[in-house]
Amino acid sequence: MSRILILISGVGVLVGCGEEPVGETASLAEVDVLTAEASLYADVMADNVDTAAPAGLGVLLTEEDGQVVLRDLRLSEPLVLTDGALNAAVTVDDVVLVSIDETLHVYDGTLSQSPLSDSLGEAPTRMQVDAAGALWLSAETVYRWQDDTLKRLRLDEQDVTGAIAPNGMRDGQPVTWMAHGAQAVAVDAALQPIDGADFSAIVSIAVDNTGAAWLDDGEQIWLRTPNDADWKAVQLPGSIEEMMGNPDGGLVWIRTSQGSFVGSVNGLAPVAVGDGSWLAVDDADRLLVQDGASVERLSTRRWAEWMAAPAVLTRPTTVALAVSTAADLDAAWALVNSEPVPFDVDARTITLDPANLPEGTVTVEAEVAWADGARIVTSLTLDVLPSDVTWEDDIEPITATNCAGCHTPENTVTLQTAEDWIAQFDLALEEIEAGTMPLGPDTLSNAEIALLNAWRDGGFQ
Repeated sequence: MSRILILISGVGVLVGCGEEPVGETASLAEVDVLTAEASLYADVMADNVDTAAPAGLGVLLTEEDGQVVLRDLRLSEPLVLTDGALNAAVTVDDVVLVSIDETLHVYDGTLSQSPLSDSLGEAPTRMQVDAAGALWLSAETVYRWQDDTLKRLRLDEQDVTGAIAPNGMRDGQPVTWMAHGAQAVAVDAALQPIDGADFSAIVSIAVDNTGAAWLDDGEQIWLRTPNDADWKAVQLPGSIEEMMGNPDGGLVWIRTSQGSFVGSVNGLAPVAVGDGSWLAVDDADRLLVQDGASVERLSTRRWAEWMAAPAVLTRPTTVALAVSTAADLDAAWALVNSEPVPFDVDARTITLDPANLPEGTVTVEAEVAWADGARIVTSLTLDVLPSDVTWEDDIEPITATNCAGCHTPENTVTLQTAEDWIAQFDLALEEIEAGTMPLGPDTLSNAEIALLNAWRDGGFQ
């Protein structure tokens, strides 16, 4: 019997019957389990913490002695946000959402209560963002926030309360896998169920960057690739204790009663993880583990990367270089447009000042060497804006091309002169950043939006 989606006052409700249970004679997935142990590289993200919640690459929220602390590799020191108990965190468009006590907060330089908090009525314990930009929030009930609409998910007239795994693929279309009791259901972007199966239990679901779905029923792992018609069992020694993955990465991490494994649809290998609590897998396939008061990132490969550098540079900005096994680092240096620049090797940071850089696109490189001879070169590109943004040179051309034709004196909102802009700058910028202005298919580029912000920050010169 098929399911239908009923929308009641903006709340999504799934109604219908399940598919046939997965049988005990289900076929085995063609995933090789290797005997050779995978190498593991680690770096410490935080020490002396009670609990932790990752919020993106290089961003970690921690609870320490009753205080919620933001740890960002771009910051020279951890930042205390507030007192309270930490539940979960996620980064959305460079803004951190953090669930503290019974409230959902927004941190964008200052901490404030999210407008979603009152609508939810409960504090999320897990938050995820899918490829379409939708925010999935799990508390006692699962919600989706997209296009300014909050939807509570219900299946068979009951709240969906189980695991959620967005960014799966079925028959060439994106789906979100969700667990409702012992039933795994795939819903499309419109929240219409298109697939489902019953299991003995569902502990967790993960999706990798191929769109394949992995399911932990507490005893074994099941796998369903985008092209598989059925779920297939993955044979691992021991009963399953934990499974995690990230839809932006290609690996899943699995812990059984007889050891830990890491791999993909192409094969799984044993790995020595230890006994810590698993927190999450980040976009680069690194497993975050809390062992006592320490939080580490574990990876099967060495890595070095610039952390969350801005796409557009408008003011002096410190960018951090994160590396694996930092204790074994032998040397590191940085270049901008192939020219050596001052680099703090101990802190592994570089300060980029647009006043000292040429306008336009610049390339920032770092080369890292470890004591065993391993080396990695990593780079990033960013646009450098003028240090003195003015109306005549920078903002008026944007206005003439994108705004002035519609926003005439006959219009409700006039944008012809610098004075017009200054009088309603915040409203105009909000519409531009939301993509609702200018009208038509061509929105302003990140560089143009950065110019507007820099013009304001410079006092509207």
